[in-house]
Amino acid sequence: MRAYLAGKGDKRTVGVNASLGYFGAPVTATSLVPKGAFMQGQIALADWLQQQKHPTQVEKAS
Repeated sequence: MRAYLAGKGDKRTVGVNASLGYFGAPVTATSLVPKGAFMQGQIALADWLQQQKHPTQVEKAS
């Protein structure tokens, strides 16, 4: 989230509070990852963020 906000020019800070969990459920190291076989993407988050248009670069509809 920090990288995403920074890429958008958003200067808000992001804090972490592990005790909050995920919708009230505890989060472990394997809670939010697939089990078994899965397809892994080929693009890194930093590369994806760089490809996104910044809101000021969006072309106006004619």
